[in-house]
Amino acid sequence: MGWLRSSILKENRIQVIFPYLIASLILLALPNSYQRQLSHLIFAFAYSPFYQLNSKLKELYQVSQKNKSLNEELIRLKIEILSSKEESLENLRLRELLGFKSKTEYEVIPAEVVALEPNRKSYMVMLDIGENDGVERNLPVINMKGLVGRVTDVEEGSCWIELLLHPNCRVAVLDQRSRVHGIIRGAQGNLLKLDNVPTDGDIQVGDKVISSGLGGIFPAGLEIGEVKKVGGVEGWRLFKSILVKSGVDFNQLEELFVIRFKKTD
Repeated sequence: MGWLRSSILKENRIQVIFPYLIASLILLALPNSYQRQLSHLIFAFAYSPFYQLNSKLKELYQVSQKNKSLNEELIRLKIEILSSKEESLENLRLRELLGFKSKTEYEVIPAEVVALEPNRKSYMVMLDIGENDGVERNLPVINMKGLVGRVTDVEEGSCWIELLLHPNCRVAVLDQRSRVHGIIRGAQGNLLKLDNVPTDGDIQVGDKVISSGLGGIFPAGLEIGEVKKVGGVEGWRLFKSILVKSGVDFNQLEELFVIRFKKTD
């Protein structure tokens, strides 16, 4: 049986090689001009799949860049809407007292996460932008869902950010509906704790929480999350126990945006 299998394999090799051998002999027998034309045709036929693949890759890259640009523009519009809404609310309350309307200018710097702190409980991530891109310490970092954190360390081509979940991170916030102020800090998972809200503070489940602008680091109007639980209103407690769920999925941080705000009168 072994010799039969070997014989069949040899015949198969001959059948495969023979047409190529005949084609090569015919090609050699043709005049040089025909050889060149035929060679071009063969090359074009052989290269066609690679050309199509290259075109598809270029097309996918262009689509990816366009999506990135659209996301950046969407972030700009989102910030503009939030800022305009907050400014309108403040103007309604303070127009008579202040007599002027502030204007907020900002720049959005797109970034991607390139590294995580080895100790995940430290809640630090590295971005692929730095001093060369105009990044500075304490600039806020956001994504499409809301506030992610702030820049803490900056190098020429990279920077580290402290996530909103970090135990040391504190953000002055307010309830968008009732305008009650408080302080946000990390709790567990995607949950945040809203501190310093007195027991008579008007906070309800489902309320939206945004940055208040107090403290000078995080501008007013950035999305923080939604109130999920309100407790601690009985007994001797001075403050309510409030949990806020962030809209940001901190386990899947990819495309982020660093924002630079400049206040002018």
